[in-house]
Amino acid sequence: LYKSIGPLPPLLGSILEKHGFQATQGKEFHFLWCSQQVKGYFYRTLLRGQRVNNFPRSWECTRKDCLAKNMAKMAELHGKSHFDFVPQTFVLPDEIDQAIAAHARLGGPWICKPAGSCQGRNIFITEDSSEFPAQRDKKSDDKYVLERYITKPLLIDGFKFDLRIFVAITGVKPLRIYRHSEG
Repeated sequence: LYKSIGPLPPLLGSILEKHGFQATQGKEFHFLWCSQQVKGYFYRTLLRGQRVNNFPRSWECTRKDCLAKNMAKMAELHGKSHFDFVPQTFVLPDEIDQAIAAHARLGGPWICKPAGSCQGRNIFITEDSSEFPAQRDKKSDDKYVLERYITKPLLIDGFKFDLRIFVAITGVKPLRIYRHSEG
């Protein structure tokens, strides 16, 4: 049995049904698909053997602004030399003054990304600090991540790339992680 909180991707539904799963709205299920974050207390209601596709507070590493803040905390805790692969990053509008100072000191270009967006939507590159979102629209509370743009990135056959490693975490005590062989 499987259950969904929020919309279930049609492809996932057909895959589950082809493998013998049936949809349910009841409390007894084997697999739960959450297309949105659920509150932490929800996980305490799960029965033994029930599996969920996300973890509490997973936005701490999936939202760009949270990831930036957590990487900065880890660099402070463990030493910046261990995090030299992370470009200089600011969360706007919270760190707009530091971002403008860094821009004045270092120049551009800078890449700006909406904190909660994906698939490259509304990302732009600028060399002009007046184009930083907190400068353009001082009334907006929207969060952005501003990073110093890497002008000579590592390329594969002349193309930029990112690494996406898909894993299934089936337990935390003991920790069991399965990595997909194709990334």
